[in-house]
Amino acid sequence: MRLHYLKTGKLYVHIQTDLFEQHQDYSDVSGIYNQKYVFSEKKEGAMEFQTKTAAERYLFLNKRKLKGFAVVME
Repeated sequence: MRLHYLKTGKLYVHIQTDLFEQHQDYSDVSGIYNQKYVFSEKKEGAMEFQTKTAAERYLFLNKRKLKGFAVVME
């Protein structure tokens, strides 16, 4: 099975997730996740989609953040 990726030029889209832990006595929140887009030439670890439709839908929903990216199958 071949996967679909989001790519512009030579750059692939990666998502980096960071956890900021908070230890407070008065709050039930123990941590906050922060996600950001990272653009890299490496294909390993890039966002993968099973179908072209799923990749196009994700690109449509995040079109402000991912301008100029296209769905490619490799």
